[in-house]
Amino acid sequence: MSRKGTSWGFTVGEKRALIIFCVALLAGSSYRLYQRQLVPEMVSLTSADSAAVTAIRQTVLAAKKKAQKSSDSRPQESKDTAQAALIDVNTASAEMLETLPGIGPVLADRILRERAERGSFNTADELLEVKGIGEKKLEAIRAYVVCLPLPAAD
Repeated sequence: MSRKGTSWGFTVGEKRALIIFCVALLAGSSYRLYQRQLVPEMVSLTSADSAAVTAIRQTVLAAKKKAQKSSDSRPQESKDTAQAALIDVNTASAEMLETLPGIGPVLADRILRERAERGSFNTADELLEVKGIGEKKLEAIRAYVVCLPLPAAD
């Protein structure tokens, strides 16, 4: 039996089947790789992390209660603020700081410079040392900021 039109010992039909199989294998592998990149790795929390998360949750709840009380007596601010999550002033970028009420690009830059000079903020009250932040502005942003300690350098 002679195999005309073959190369590498495959018939035309076998070549098609092999090509379809390879394309399907490549498509499936690509899809799985894409899905794996979309799903973030699971993070394991230590007991210290759990304590920090609990403290942040309590702070958020207290801030929401305080914001509810104050929003009853004044109109809602139109600026899109960081009301949904607390911002750590020790790690926040200028863009993140600008989502705080009353904080623009200039004041965000001043906060970053003060943070660079001192290393980190221990409490929100230390923001009073930034030029342009007074008692009123601090009270406006206090509910949205947190000063978490930076990890120790090894």
